[in-house]
Amino acid sequence: MNNNFLRAVFFLSFCQAFSVPQVTLIIVIDQFAYHELQKLLPFFKGGIKFLHDNGINYTYAVQPQGTPVTGTGHAVISTGTYAAEHGIISNSWFDAHGKKVICDEDPEMPVIAPHGVYSYGRSAKNLYVDTLSDQIILNSSPHAQCNVLSLSLKSRAAILMAGNLGKALWFDERSGRFTSSKAYYSALPQWLTEFNNKNHLRKNGIMWHLNKKNKSAYNFKLTHNYNYVDGHESLIEHLNPKLFLKTPPANQLLMECATSAFLEWFEKKSLNNHLVMWLSISSLDKVGHLYGPYAQETIDMLYHIDEHLGIFLNTIFEHVDKQELLVALTSDHGVHPIMQLVKKQGLDFARKVNSSRLRAALNKYIEQKFGYKNSIEHIKIPYCYCNPTIKNLPARELTRIKRAIVEQLRKYPGIKNCWLIEDLLSQQFQASSIEYHLQKQYYPGRSGDIIFQIMPYTDMSKIPWGTKHNAPYDYDTHVPLMLYHPSTLPAQTIDERVIIQQLPVTLAHFLQVPRPSASTCDILPGI
Repeated sequence: MNNNFLRAVFFLSFCQAFSVPQVTLIIVIDQFAYHELQKLLPFFKGGIKFLHDNGINYTYAVQPQGTPVTGTGHAVISTGTYAAEHGIISNSWFDAHGKKVICDEDPEMPVIAPHGVYSYGRSAKNLYVDTLSDQIILNSSPHAQCNVLSLSLKSRAAILMAGNLGKALWFDERSGRFTSSKAYYSALPQWLTEFNNKNHLRKNGIMWHLNKKNKSAYNFKLTHNYNYVDGHESLIEHLNPKLFLKTPPANQLLMECATSAFLEWFEKKSLNNHLVMWLSISSLDKVGHLYGPYAQETIDMLYHIDEHLGIFLNTIFEHVDKQELLVALTSDHGVHPIMQLVKKQGLDFARKVNSSRLRAALNKYIEQKFGYKNSIEHIKIPYCYCNPTIKNLPARELTRIKRAIVEQLRKYPGIKNCWLIEDLLSQQFQASSIEYHLQKQYYPGRSGDIIFQIMPYTDMSKIPWGTKHNAPYDYDTHVPLMLYHPSTLPAQTIDERVIIQQLPVTLAHFLQVPRPSASTCDILPGI
């Protein structure tokens, strides 16, 4: 009898320890590089600090992308696989006719907003595999339903995390309201309409104030160098409503919207109802492109995110037992510094490559050598897209032209290597190598005809100002990764290399649903 009692207690404890979390929150801070976490952690006091100190902190988490960008990174986080499978090779690409395709565009899905900024709708139509959100909804039962909501200031971030079956909401900059498309709602939910009516004018009169009174929190090298910023001035303590999405109040508005969504769910939830909320915080990316990671604006943006995230988590803690909460925090990609500043610091090989000039030089070379004009129609790192007209040439002649482009590209400053697509795909590389990640970036019909690898500290852009995140190197691919689930995960630090594709597989493990079908990864260590 006593043994049976002990077995029953053990069984109940086991079930409690491995029950599905009542609330799962996946936070993606857009353009949050691990080197920024390392630098600013001593000054964090809010949500980022809490998750770092009380959960599992993975110090070497990698977004293994050939070109780390928002669309691809969010697709990786939700599908657990590479662009070669999910199809989102970038934020945009060019089709066989040379037409630009936006990764979340869908002309057949109108936006639900009379003042929508888009003339066409948005959906996950271009995402070719299922996501964790899809698996959660597919495996939700009537007696244990799960709500899946994805929010962001960017449509592509919200949509690629929601997949086809979750609900996606994003911010419409022109109307100043959160919206969605017919792919997710027939009409906006009442709670969101009320939130929009109350808050949509908040972008007027926004002033950006520094988060910290302690000057040492900003006492880093080059924080006030605006020589390579468009406009050469700071956003802090300046009033400019047109730049709302590049300010901390935009992130604050997003998290207040997420809070309203959570409270709406909490008030109406049933006993076995669960919530999975994806939250992509976008303004760090928007300001980071202008100012780079060294600037006071970027540093202060992270301090504000840390504070606002702490407030949001505290609201959840007031309503949900911490033992019933699972939180993950990561990023879609990192960021590289402004290359002119790096060069001035002594790295002479740092450079800015103008992609328009590169295209013109290559086209001039091919015209002189073969007589064909405008052989390359687009250069979008890491691809050269050949002009559709020369693709009608005999295969042998077309190959001669493409190989000549490859040969010339390899000589260009800032280019480390270059391949015909078929040459790169025919080789075998180690799974952690840059060449392997470039292979896994390829998707037929979307990728270009020639693929190239830039050198470290090379920025390729048409714009002379600011910075990007398009390199397969540590500063663009090494991102934070934290997991918080106090009922099963003790606070610890794990230093072994992990990839972000493991995150949705691990979340599926906790949520007791099948992993996204295209993922082949193991769950994260320490689970």
